[in-house]
Amino acid sequence: MTDRLASIGELSSGIAHELNNPLTSVIGFSQLLMEGDVPANIKEDLATIYNEAQRAAVIVKNLLTFARKHAPVKQLSQVNTVIEDVLKLRTYEQKVNNIEVEKHLAINSRES
Repeated sequence: MTDRLASIGELSSGIAHELNNPLTSVIGFSQLLMEGDVPANIKEDLATIYNEAQRAAVIVKNLLTFARKHAPVKQLSQVNTVIEDVLKLRTYEQKVNNIEVEKHLAINSRES
C-alpha cells in the first residue's frame, strides 16, 4: 500500500509539472491579450480563459502539495475556512450537477 501511495505521489508530481508550463503560457498570453485593444465580448471570453486557467493552476498546486512528503502537523484551524476551501474544490461538480449549496457558517469561528 505504501508503494502504491508513493507511486501516486510521483505520478501526481509529474503531471503537475507537465501541466504548469502550458498553463503559464495560457495565463500569460490571455492576460496580455486582455490588456490590448480588443472588443468587449472577446475580453469577456479572454477573462473566462484566464480565470479557468487560474483555477487549473490551483488544482496543479494542490497536486504538488499532495505529492510532497511532509510530516503531519497539528494546528488550530478555522472551520469556516476549511469549509469554504472544500466548497471551492467542489465548485465544478456542483455546477454541472445543478447543486446549490446553502451555507450557514458561524459568525465567530470560536463558536462550536
